[in-house]
Amino acid sequence: MGMLETRIERVPEGKTLNETARQLRLELEDYFSDYDNSCDDFKIGALTGENFDEVWEVQETYKDTPEIKEKYRGLAKEGKLVYAEIDW
Repeated sequence: MGMLETRIERVPEGKTLNETARQLRLELEDYFSDYDNSCDDFKIGALTGENFDEVWEVQETYKDTPEIKEKYRGLAKEGKLVYAEIDW
């Protein structure tokens, strides 16, 4: 296992969690199809109230912004976030 990167995406209005996760998977597969951009592995999942703290702690983009953390925590409880964990 190499360096991990966590990317969080909001489910757009009018889309489902599954549609958003599928779209994110397609984007990552397309990006990593180029050998220069390859990664070891990635996984995509729903960000929920139950796994929020665990996923939040490994992402770096908004880690130190409490107001965004609370906003995202609420969105996660509503089932409006997906995340990708990329193993470089």
